[in-house]
Amino acid sequence: MINQTEALPLAWVEKIFKKLTLAYGRDFTARWEGIETADVIEDWSHELAGFANWPEAISYALQHLPAGKPPTVFEFRAICYLAPKPNLPALPEPAANPAFARQVLSKVSRTPSQASRYTDWIRAGLSDLQAGVKRSPTVERMIREAAAAKGIAV
Repeated sequence: MINQTEALPLAWVEKIFKKLTLAYGRDFTARWEGIETADVIEDWSHELAGFANWPEAISYALQHLPAGKPPTVFEFRAICYLAPKPNLPALPEPAANPAFARQVLSKVSRTPSQASRYTDWIRAGLSDLQAGVKRSPTVERMIREAAAAKGIAV
Protein backbone atom coordinates (compact mmCIF):
# COMPACT_ATOMS: atom_id res chain seq x y z
CA MET A 1 0.00 0.00 0.00
CA ILE A 2 2.86 2.40 0.80
CA ASN A 3 5.31 3.14 -2.02
CA GLN A 4 8.35 4.42 -0.10
CA THR A 5 9.96 5.95 -3.18
CA GLU A 6 7.16 8.41 -3.84
CA ALA A 7 7.61 11.57 -1.73
CA LEU A 8 4.49 13.20 -0.36
CA PRO A 9 3.54 16.27 -2.40
CA LEU A 10 4.91 19.45 -0.82
CA ALA A 11 1.46 21.06 -0.93
CA TRP A 12 0.17 18.24 1.30
CA VAL A 13 2.98 18.76 3.80
CA GLU A 14 2.25 22.50 3.84
CA LYS A 15 -1.38 21.70 4.77
CA ILE A 16 -0.17 19.33 7.50
CA PHE A 17 2.09 22.10 8.83
CA LYS A 18 -0.81 24.54 8.81
CA LYS A 19 -2.93 22.15 10.88
CA LEU A 20 -0.07 21.39 13.30
CA THR A 21 0.69 25.11 13.68
CA LEU A 22 -2.97 25.79 14.46
CA ALA A 23 -3.06 22.89 16.92
CA TYR A 24 0.23 23.55 18.74
CA GLY A 25 1.16 27.11 17.88
CA ARG A 26 4.70 28.18 18.69
CA ASP A 27 5.48 24.79 20.26
CA PHE A 28 5.36 23.35 16.74
CA THR A 29 7.03 26.15 14.79
CA ALA A 30 9.80 26.84 17.35
CA ARG A 31 11.11 23.32 16.89
CA TRP A 32 12.83 24.44 13.65
CA GLU A 33 13.99 27.89 14.66
CA GLY A 34 17.00 28.82 12.56
CA ILE A 35 16.23 26.18 9.92
CA GLU A 36 14.67 27.03 6.58
CA THR A 37 11.00 26.03 6.63
CA ALA A 38 11.30 24.81 3.04
CA ASP A 39 14.01 22.35 4.13
CA VAL A 40 11.84 21.04 6.95
CA ILE A 41 8.84 20.65 4.65
CA GLU A 42 11.01 18.82 2.11
CA ASP A 43 12.23 16.47 4.86
CA TRP A 44 8.66 15.73 5.96
CA SER A 45 7.78 15.10 2.31
CA HIS A 46 10.57 12.52 2.12
CA GLU A 47 9.77 10.88 5.48
CA LEU A 48 6.07 10.61 4.61
CA ALA A 49 6.82 9.05 1.23
CA GLY A 50 4.05 6.92 -0.16
CA PHE A 51 1.17 8.28 1.88
CA ALA A 52 -0.17 10.05 -1.22
CA ASN A 53 -1.51 6.57 -2.07
CA TRP A 54 -3.15 6.34 1.36
CA PRO A 55 -4.43 9.84 2.22
CA GLU A 56 -6.80 8.37 4.81
CA ALA A 57 -3.75 7.66 6.97
CA ILE A 58 -2.77 11.32 6.99
CA SER A 59 -6.32 12.31 7.81
CA TYR A 60 -6.33 9.75 10.62
CA ALA A 61 -3.06 11.11 12.03
CA LEU A 62 -4.38 14.69 11.96
CA GLN A 63 -7.47 13.54 13.86
CA HIS A 64 -5.39 11.63 16.44
CA LEU A 65 -2.67 14.11 17.33
CA PRO A 66 -1.04 13.74 20.75
CA ALA A 67 -2.45 16.12 23.36
CA GLY A 68 0.85 17.19 24.90
CA LYS A 69 3.65 18.11 22.58
CA PRO A 70 3.64 18.37 18.80
CA PRO A 71 4.79 15.22 17.02
CA THR A 72 8.07 14.89 15.20
CA VAL A 73 7.89 13.63 11.63
CA PHE A 74 8.66 10.12 12.89
CA GLU A 75 5.90 10.26 15.50
CA PHE A 76 3.47 11.64 12.91
CA ARG A 77 4.39 8.82 10.50
CA ALA A 78 3.86 6.27 13.29
CA ILE A 79 0.36 7.67 13.87
CA CYS A 80 -0.32 7.39 10.13
CA TYR A 81 0.55 3.69 10.25
CA LEU A 82 -2.07 3.20 12.97
CA ALA A 83 -4.83 4.18 10.54
CA PRO A 84 -7.32 1.42 9.77
CA LYS A 85 -6.43 -0.36 6.56
CA PRO A 86 -8.99 -0.01 3.79
CA ASN A 87 -11.13 -3.06 3.10
CA LEU A 88 -9.99 -4.35 -0.25
CA PRO A 89 -12.04 -6.87 -2.17
CA ALA A 90 -10.73 -10.40 -1.83
CA LEU A 91 -9.92 -12.48 -4.85
CA PRO A 92 -12.06 -15.54 -5.32
CA GLU A 93 -10.57 -18.78 -4.07
CA PRO A 94 -9.03 -20.72 -6.94
CA ALA A 95 -10.75 -23.91 -8.00
CA ALA A 96 -9.06 -27.12 -6.94
CA ASN A 97 -7.43 -29.27 -9.59
CA PRO A 98 -8.03 -32.86 -8.44
CA ALA A 99 -5.46 -34.36 -10.83
CA PHE A 100 -2.74 -32.01 -9.62
CA ALA A 101 -3.69 -32.66 -5.98
CA ARG A 102 -3.39 -36.45 -6.52
CA GLN A 103 0.01 -35.97 -8.19
CA VAL A 104 1.35 -33.89 -5.27
CA LEU A 105 -0.07 -36.27 -2.65
CA SER A 106 1.49 -39.28 -4.37
CA LYS A 107 4.92 -37.62 -4.17
CA VAL A 108 4.45 -36.68 -0.53
CA SER A 109 3.47 -40.18 0.51
CA ARG A 110 6.68 -41.56 -1.05
CA THR A 111 9.03 -39.24 0.85
CA PRO A 112 10.29 -40.07 4.34
CA SER A 113 8.44 -38.38 7.14
CA GLN A 114 10.01 -35.53 9.05
CA ALA A 115 10.03 -37.68 12.19
CA SER A 116 12.00 -40.46 10.48
CA ARG A 117 14.50 -37.95 9.04
CA TYR A 118 14.94 -36.53 12.56
CA THR A 119 15.55 -40.01 13.98
CA ASP A 120 18.01 -40.72 11.17
CA TRP A 121 19.85 -37.47 12.02
CA ILE A 122 20.09 -38.50 15.68
CA ARG A 123 21.39 -41.99 14.82
CA ALA A 124 23.94 -40.58 12.35
CA GLY A 125 25.08 -38.04 14.93
CA LEU A 126 25.50 -40.72 17.61
CA SER A 127 27.36 -42.94 15.16
CA ASP A 128 29.74 -40.06 14.32
CA LEU A 129 30.35 -39.37 18.02
CA GLN A 130 31.10 -43.05 18.68
CA ALA A 131 33.50 -43.07 15.69
CA GLY A 132 35.36 -40.10 17.16
CA VAL A 133 34.20 -37.48 14.66
CA LYS A 134 34.80 -34.08 16.26
CA ARG A 135 31.75 -31.88 16.74
CA SER A 136 31.38 -28.68 18.68
CA PRO A 137 30.26 -29.14 22.30
CA THR A 138 26.94 -27.53 21.39
CA VAL A 139 26.26 -29.99 18.54
CA GLU A 140 27.29 -32.92 20.73
CA ARG A 141 24.90 -31.74 23.45
CA MET A 142 22.11 -31.32 20.89
CA ILE A 143 22.62 -34.85 19.58
CA ARG A 144 22.64 -36.34 23.09
CA GLU A 145 19.58 -34.35 24.21
CA ALA A 146 17.67 -35.27 21.03
CA ALA A 147 18.54 -38.94 21.53
CA ALA A 148 17.38 -38.82 25.15
CA ALA A 149 14.13 -37.10 24.15
CA LYS A 150 13.47 -39.83 21.54
CA GLY A 151 14.47 -42.62 23.91
CA ILE A 152 17.46 -43.64 21.80
CA ALA A 153 20.29 -45.16 23.83
CA VAL A 154 23.47 -43.11 23.77
